[in-house]
Parts: sequence; C-alpha cells; structure tokens
Amino acid sequence: MPGSTPLGAYGLRWPSIASVAEFLQPVEAGDPEIRSLHFEACEPGVPKGFGFGPERSFVGFGDDGRISMERAAASVTYAVREVVTEQGLVHPYLAFPAAVFNRWAGRNSFHAGAIVLGGRAFVVAGHKEAGKSTTLAGLAAEGVPVLSDDLVILDQLRVLPGPRCIDLRQEAAEHLGDGEPLGVVGARERWRIKVAPAAPELLGGFVYLGWGDREELTPLPLGERLQRLFQYDALEVGPTDPATFMDLARLPAWDFRRPNGIESMSRSLNRLLDVLAP
Repeated sequence: MPGSTPLGAYGLRWPSIASVAEFLQPVEAGDPEIRSLHFEACEPGVPKGFGFGPERSFVGFGDDGRISMERAAASVTYAVREVVTEQGLVHPYLAFPAAVFNRWAGRNSFHAGAIVLGGRAFVVAGHKEAGKSTTLAGLAAEGVPVLSDDLVILDQLRVLPGPRCIDLRQEAAEHLGDGEPLGVVGARERWRIKVAPAAPELLGGFVYLGWGDREELTPLPLGERLQRLFQYDALEVGPTDPATFMDLARLPAWDFRRPNGIESMSRSLNRLLDVLAP
C-alpha cells in the first residue's frame, strides 16, 4: 500500500508474508531489501560451508541443501530438503540471508540475541546449549524488551530489531508456560513465543553466557572483549572496518556464569538485572 510503513526484520525489508506479519518489525524505506524468494529442489551432496563474495554468497548444509543469495537481484534461493514454511522463514531461514545482505550494506552481525535495559541495548551471546534463548525468554517474561533472539545486526552502534519471537525447546516453554508448538523447523522442534515490538537502540554492552556452580558476572578485559567479538561474528569474515570492532570492544562486557538448570533461572536473571540495570 502506498505510504505504508515497510515491514521486515534485522533492518532488512522483506517480501510481504501476510500470515506472519505479526512477527515482523517496521523498517526504514532506505534499508536493504530482499525483493524475491525462490524455492528449488534440494540436491544431495552439497558441500558444507559458507562462501561470501561481493556479489554472491551461499551456505551449504550437505545433504540438507543450500541457501544462495544474489546481491544485484536482491534475491534468496532456498534449495533445502526441509519444506520452508512461512513460520520457518521468520526463523531460522531469514537469519543467514539477513546477515549477508546487511554485510553488503556495511553492517556487522553477531550470532547472539539482544535486550533493552535503561535505554540501551545489551547483546547476549553464548555457545550452543548455553541457554541463550531461554535466558531471553525469561527476561521477556519479566517485562524486559527483547530486540532479537538469534542474530544481532549493528548499524554503527545501533542494534536493529529482529523478528518479534523467541524459539524455545520444550522444557523451557513448559517452565515459562508459553510457546506455540511449531513441530520440527530447521532440524529441531520449536516452541515459539511472541515478544513486543521494538525499536533500534544504541548498544550499551555485551553479556557472554556460560555455566558454573553459582551466579558470577565477571567484567572482561579489553583483549578478551575483542576476542569474543571475532568469536561470535555471524559470518566469520571479520569486521566491516577494524576500527568498528575496537569501538565495540571499548564497551562494557561480562562473562556470566550460572548453574545449569531451569529451576535456577529466576535467581540467575535477577543477578543479571542487578548488574545491568541497578
């Protein structure tokens, strides 16, 4: 509709998907755009790995297929074994193209989520099985705005909001009493919760999740902060500009250790909030 606000996620305009528009966010008219989506038959034996170039990029999943992106055509081609539903496009099948197209636009991306406290965004990152999405969902249940679940896009020092959802595993969804079962999407079962709309926020710092015997938030020194940025770079191609990572490394960052168990989540979240929003 002429004059209407474009929708998308991660600062990226996305083709109209009416059935899942409730999960999209307003984006700016000048933001990068994906104009078309294509779906092809999956070919077995695709090499695993990622190829990034100035005009074309791809990610291969072996027998599970391949996603290809064309910069000039502003298109994404899915040739994957799984049927890509509209719910699947929201997540996880939007994230990788979003990282690529934003990189082409000069933005950095990180495999992480983000929350808003005290008018600033905090990136929340962690290795696989570190409880990142569960932590974000627990914070959302406490009224903390969630900017993104699995991918953080930075426009300079602004964190751009991702889709309005968090995908959980069954135990976390049952503990929180929330989540719509989606079945198997992106190779695992998912329970999806919807979060409130969010606007871009200036970055305030980073939190890196891990497990430990008790709740501990340890400030990280500059060298470690810089190392973590490279570790969680979503595309593993380094910063758009080395000076950018140095600017990010100067922001506060903490290593957050807490007991591994859903029953201790409330205490752990309170400890985190005590430090980030005293």
